[in-house]
Amino acid sequence: KDFIEFDEYLESLAQREKIPFTKNIIRTEMNVLSIPIPTLRNIAKEICKGGYISFLDNIVFSYYESTIVFGEVFCHIKDFDVLKKYLYVLCDVADNWSTCDTLKFKIDSKNAQQFYNLSLVFVKDERTFARRIGLIILFKLVNQEEYLDKIFDIITSLKDEQEYYVNMAVAWLLQVCFVKNRDKTFEY
Repeated sequence: KDFIEFDEYLESLAQREKIPFTKNIIRTEMNVLSIPIPTLRNIAKEICKGGYISFLDNIVFSYYESTIVFGEVFCHIKDFDVLKKYLYVLCDVADNWSTCDTLKFKIDSKNAQQFYNLSLVFVKDERTFARRIGLIILFKLVNQEEYLDKIFDIITSLKDEQEYYVNMAVAWLLQVCFVKNRDKTFEY
């Protein structure tokens, strides 16, 4: 019942005139409501104030927007193992670049190695958008000097990648490396 109400709420926020444009840009097979990302982030913040684990455990991905809210909610979880559980769920349903790119991981010196190890698993995954998520994780590690060469190694390992959305993430990651550490990236 809660998720019927959740879907009805999302439907009430739909910008129906923008749905064809959004669907074309995002290239998802999921139903789209064309709700702005800031609105979805606000919904996620409200969910985080309550029983967010119940939300995560019972969500039905009726819409692309559901994946964004789901990602926003689990990215607030501090326990790495719990966060990882829900990230795997998202990898199973992600079918577009936006679901991956809106993830805002909170990576610091305490959990950086865990996230790095997880990114290694994802960049080797057979699913395109799981690989993209693995690369998105690395964006947060670019500022940590000890990971830069490892990031370059991952980029090199993907040199024969055939998937457009993975290649675009690789190019974007390399650009961020260049901005954050020009000399070392230029040398690479």
